[in-house]
Amino acid sequence: MVKSSDLRVFDPIWTATNITADHGAAIYDTLLSLDPNFMPRPQMVSKWSVSDDRKTCTFELRDGLGWHDGTPVTAADCVASILAGAKYIRAGN
Repeated sequence: MVKSSDLRVFDPIWTATNITADHGAAIYDTLLSLDPNFMPRPQMVSKWSVSDDRKTCTFELRDGLGWHDGTPVTAADCVASILAGAKYIRAGN
């Protein structure tokens, strides 16, 4: 990937610059991604469901997800990542 400027921020939650978003999309997995029609498609999940009241989503992680050192990715890892992003958003950033 060749971009027109230097990558200065690596965290796509912390900034909304296009170069950081492109970098994040290239190296980070997400629970779901969007297809060309902006419909959600599984990336880290094998299946998901939405409660009847539409207030709760339940995700099942697919087998074989791991960190760079081979440690398995857990649901707690995903929750920590989501909460970190939500904390940043609540702070008004």
